[in-house]
Amino acid sequence: MAEYDVYFIKLGSGLGGALSPIKYAFRAPKDAYKGLAADLGVEKAKEKESGLVFGANSPKPARVRINFEGGGSTERFCDPSKLEGVTIGGRLNKKKVDIAGRWRNKKISSVTSIQG
Repeated sequence: MAEYDVYFIKLGSGLGGALSPIKYAFRAPKDAYKGLAADLGVEKAKEKESGLVFGANSPKPARVRINFEGGGSTERFCDPSKLEGVTIGGRLNKKKVDIAGRWRNKKISSVTSIQG
């Protein structure tokens, strides 16, 4: 059985920053964001993390498709403020990742935004 961790992305703030950002939370396989979390703006929740919101319809984080050299891809959540850097900016291109499951020792060739 796969092991899972809880991750979150801080999304926006309301009333000119008077409200705290929403911590959009989700479960993902243990190493799903290994080597990617900081660039995608994803944080691993601490054991007693407070303020996590699961299943929110809005706001939602952006999603990206990470394409690997030699073929294959995977989808991940991304902080909207990091989107330009990982897609147009190519921040993850050529980075070698070791994500549990199928993506062992793979180099990233490109990252694209997923609509919808």
